[in-house]
Amino acid sequence: MAKVALVSYDVQTIFGRGGGVGAFVTRWANLLQQAGEHVTIVMTGIDSALMRVDPNWRVRYRENGISLIELQVPPVISKRRPDVPTMRLAEIVTPALHDFDVAYFMDWGNTAFHLLRERRYSSNRGPVCVTVLHGPSEWVLRANREHPKLPWDLHLAYQERYSALHSNFVVSPSHFMVEHLKSLGWEFPGEVEVLGLPMPKSADAPPNNLTPSQIRKIVYFGRVEESKGIRNFVLALQHFAKGAVYKPEIVLLGKDADWGRPSGEQLLDFAWQGLREAGFKVSREASLDSENACRFLRENALETLCVIPSLADNHPYTVIEASLIPGLNLIACRSGGVPEILRGAERQLCDPLPMDLAERIRERVNTPLGAAELARYNWRAANERWLEFHRKAAASAKVRSPRALPERKLTVDVCVTYFQKAAYLGQLMESLEEQTETDFHVIAVNDGSPDAESNRVFEEQGAKASSRGWDFYRQENAFVDAARNSAARRGTGDLILFIDSDDVPARNAIARMREAMTLSGDDALICASYLFTSEKQPFDPATGEVLVPADETNIPLGMDLVGGLVNPCVFGASMFVIRRSVFEKVGGFRELRGAHDGHWEFYVRLALEGYKIDVLPELLLFYRQAEGSPSRTLPSQGSYRTRFLDTYEDRLRTAGLKGAALALAGLYRNSLEMEKEIKRYRDGTLIEGLRLLYRGLVPVSVRLGFHKLFLAPFTGPNRPPAA
Repeated sequence: MAKVALVSYDVQTIFGRGGGVGAFVTRWANLLQQAGEHVTIVMTGIDSALMRVDPNWRVRYRENGISLIELQVPPVISKRRPDVPTMRLAEIVTPALHDFDVAYFMDWGNTAFHLLRERRYSSNRGPVCVTVLHGPSEWVLRANREHPKLPWDLHLAYQERYSALHSNFVVSPSHFMVEHLKSLGWEFPGEVEVLGLPMPKSADAPPNNLTPSQIRKIVYFGRVEESKGIRNFVLALQHFAKGAVYKPEIVLLGKDADWGRPSGEQLLDFAWQGLREAGFKVSREASLDSENACRFLRENALETLCVIPSLADNHPYTVIEASLIPGLNLIACRSGGVPEILRGAERQLCDPLPMDLAERIRERVNTPLGAAELARYNWRAANERWLEFHRKAAASAKVRSPRALPERKLTVDVCVTYFQKAAYLGQLMESLEEQTETDFHVIAVNDGSPDAESNRVFEEQGAKASSRGWDFYRQENAFVDAARNSAARRGTGDLILFIDSDDVPARNAIARMREAMTLSGDDALICASYLFTSEKQPFDPATGEVLVPADETNIPLGMDLVGGLVNPCVFGASMFVIRRSVFEKVGGFRELRGAHDGHWEFYVRLALEGYKIDVLPELLLFYRQAEGSPSRTLPSQGSYRTRFLDTYEDRLRTAGLKGAALALAGLYRNSLEMEKEIKRYRDGTLIEGLRLLYRGLVPVSVRLGFHKLFLAPFTGPNRPPAA
């Protein structure tokens, strides 16, 4: 008997609404419970309004022996960088899942993300994670002919792809969805198992002696949404009406457009007006949930033609449910995975084109099919496939054991670059001396600091470190990239860990990053960081007690190459660890004087060249936001263009797309400027002037202090490093 979690954004029902994913969650939960499993549904709310499962469904779940956990992402937080709501939600979900044997995740906004990243770098394997391919965000955008919102939809797609790749298993209702996502470049951990969709055991076979009467109703069954084919439905009926002697009543059976769809109201107006102008009597049933909508079809089955004209669908429950209603004539478009439901039923299928749909409607209105001629979904076979798969997933959970570390530990060189950071170098060295593991080597380079005080402090720290065998040396100023390369060349360790001299690693930073590299086999790793502005030591090096509150937290999303092009903060801070062999193969940092953020460029180069670079989602760095740092004193746009975008352009040039990265970045920045102009116009020039004056006169450390005072801090399940 296994503990099973079904984690989903769509649950029956929330505010009376529940889609196909919610129906799947309910039916799969019931099937698992009937098979003797302990089942919990975990609702993951992403809406800005409070989301709760409706009371009647809470009662039904409880009566069926199914537990319910309701989680919701907090509002937008200004102290989180980057702020990706589905990523924060994944962090909130993770602690609730540690005690489960198997967890099923829906692919849209896949909240397995944090759990999967966390366990990649842990000896504890956690629950078996299964991703179910209903239709991720990329699929939804394409189906509704919408453009992605930048950078949010790009980050969302990265999270979904990452979660599918690192799951233990991926399953899909249809072969179509698997092949479609593969064509978009999705990768999976193994062969995707195609299972169909489960149905309740009450879906018994109907008698075959039912004879349909005259078709008096044509029912559009689905949401009023572009992807569900409402426009094609209206155009087809307009064609049908031109030569029709008899026009059946039209019923629009379904809810409004899905949450967040922008065009539902316009589509409904288009349908209403277009059908009435064609001479049809039109009514609407928009308040019925899935069960009551099917009851409506059953009660009117022998006089109804049900039309499901989806332009793009995976394995829709609407088609499955309609096919199981005795005597109900059904037409569906030959799109997505629909033909896999209605196998061999050519007289019930049509191409997703208005003229073809009109002809099929005319055939069925004139000559309804008898019950024995109508295709039926084989729900019993689908249920058995799901249960057989689950038995395999649950069995794999029982045999998994914690991963063991090899006896030989990877050797580590810590490379420190120093330039006029006399006030901070001592804090860094003290934190290195107090690391939980001490078997590492430090190489510090003074990159030509011009002032006596900086040189004195460097020599003083070097003399103290000599007893540990650590190397301190001085070179002519060559800028930070060259200094990093120079320090790396002086080492011999298996791993190179880069850190700036004004930052402070947590006491367990080296131990955890070495362990994570060993467990994962990655080529390079970035960690999460804790941003602060104080000149004081941020924590007690002896105990790990945090002394300086964070101004922000930076928990990187990862190597989202497309989203990172316009929002590079998703890549993380400058402390990272890399295998020496990989560092030498790529030739180290590109040495550019006067251009900062070389770590972002380096991360992108690694990813573009096919190396595995990921994020250890633990706060292991106190990342000081100093007024004199290069990122604050050098021109940001010049560095962004000179070194960051050029990394993309070098790769795009070979495909004949030179300028594409610059164009995308330019369009995004132009849209931001347009938003600012609109806001400036709305708010008035006085408020905007005060804002600019505030930013110009008040130092960043003071501003962040104000923000910290008036905005509630957020770190999610992550905590400041204190080990």
